[in-house]
Amino acid sequence: MTILQANGLEKVFITNTIFKDISFSINAGQKVGLVGPTGAGKSTLMKCIAGLEELDGGTLSFAKGASFGYLAQRVDFDLEKTLREVILEAFADVLALNTEIRQLELAISSEKDAEKQAALLHDYQEKQERYEKLGGYAVESHVKGIVLGLGFAESDLERRVESFSGGERTRVMLARQLARDPDILLLDEPTN
Repeated sequence: MTILQANGLEKVFITNTIFKDISFSINAGQKVGLVGPTGAGKSTLMKCIAGLEELDGGTLSFAKGASFGYLAQRVDFDLEKTLREVILEAFADVLALNTEIRQLELAISSEKDAEKQAALLHDYQEKQERYEKLGGYAVESHVKGIVLGLGFAESDLERRVESFSGGERTRVMLARQLARDPDILLLDEPTN
């Protein structure tokens, strides 16, 4: 199954054509390396695929429901946060939904009108189902699994990111991207 289709991609900065007529497809499960000299446009192409830069020509098509992550060359998170906090940023929507569920629980318990309470219960049930579908109940164990899989200790979850080395910070960024199990993972200079 094709997960990403690119046709005739083009990017121009002022008068400098970075790339032109780039076409390719990536299938599910495929691993692709993009190799070229410095300044060839590799990072720019990845940023365009990730939606961080606009293309000047061509089209990108993703499989319906496909998700992707992008690991940039530079650290792009708050160094004051702990490893756990940085990774949990990937679950902002799930955590917000959990907050809504907790607020609904309070509203249901204090609502006296049966009709209003029924409406709140209906909303609660829908949000609970969505939370479960998004893997909300497994977030913490999933985060621990990723951290351990990338060579961190469980105790590192409470360490502030500023205390990690440059290479460890890159692994922190990778952990955050892996957290949501993306269908496509774009790694820009991952060996740096």
